[in-house]
Amino acid sequence: MTIVDRRAGIRLPRALAALLATLALVVSSLVFVAPAQAITWGPKLCDGFAACAAKGYGNAGYQSVYKQSFWNMYGGHNCTNYVAYRMQKAGIPRFVRVGYGNAYQWGAEAKAAGLAVDKGTPRVGDVAWWDRAAIGGSGLGHVAYVEKVDVRAGTFTVSEDNYSSDFDWRVYRISEVSGFIRVAKPSLPASPIPTVSGSAVVGGTLTARPGTWAPTGVALTYRWLRNGAAISGATKSTYRVVTADAGTKVSVQVTGAKAGYTTTTRRSAAVSVPLLAMSAPVPTITGTLRVGSTLTANPGAWAPSGVVLTYQWLRAGQPIAGATARTYRLAAADKGKAISVRVTGKKANYATTARTSKATAAIR
Repeated sequence: MTIVDRRAGIRLPRALAALLATLALVVSSLVFVAPAQAITWGPKLCDGFAACAAKGYGNAGYQSVYKQSFWNMYGGHNCTNYVAYRMQKAGIPRFVRVGYGNAYQWGAEAKAAGLAVDKGTPRVGDVAWWDRAAIGGSGLGHVAYVEKVDVRAGTFTVSEDNYSSDFDWRVYRISEVSGFIRVAKPSLPASPIPTVSGSAVVGGTLTARPGTWAPTGVALTYRWLRNGAAISGATKSTYRVVTADAGTKVSVQVTGAKAGYTTTTRRSAAVSVPLLAMSAPVPTITGTLRVGSTLTANPGAWAPSGVVLTYQWLRAGQPIAGATARTYRLAAADKGKAISVRVTGKKANYATTARTSKATAAIR
């Protein structure tokens, strides 16, 4: 049986007509259905070293060395050199052989080196890896450094560098990677905030209470801080408060370390150490109570040594402008008024203290 092709007026055998129809469907599907691209290119959070830094997105120092080669990758702007730099900086042993530096090869190379590569939820510090298929079936793949993870949104944020482009930060979907190369160590499952107990006064002893860290075997170290800065030699679980702490805030930093886990540091709330009190006697005044005569303030013996004294003379209880020396020459304005002097002592770590003398009789 034959079929007539009405467009050309040609008679075709039924079997040949069926074959041509099938071929037409296949060609149609190839022409009109484009291959899907697996990766979603989200907007960049920043673009370029300077612009990213201005927004608070760092590059771990790569900006100053990006033209150098790390792990034998090509220097300059490209994804593999940047990630190799971050791995080297983190102390991760090289897992990519020489000659296998294209990004699409990193997954297989990492597996061959004994690292896990999977599509589970990433950790900060892991390497995000895309093979050729994920990028759209061509190119050399892509790798990036995981900076943040949003499990609820199903996304993660990376810092990355790009061939023929620039450094940037961008958000990707967790489900669209070819895999995460697991180089980041897990966090300790329990690392509580420490507390401080004891007597927060000069001469008193403070004790760090680290809480219960997990798993078992976490090694704890201590560092005491004064106003947030490390106190030299203060690395035990207890600390004796010294004079230099008076008037400051003291806290303790506890660091937990265990093989196979990320070393973790926690800091306690700060406790305030009160200022010390100085010995401050009431001053006296000597001299003739007559206009034109000179009066002298006798401050007495202040303690400890090193207290800096300042003076302010008073007329009827009010400060006399410019009268801030230990001596004061009586002026016409003082006639008929009572004169006194206020002495103020200052010293680091001590509470500033003022004492006022007894007022004189009326000046003649």
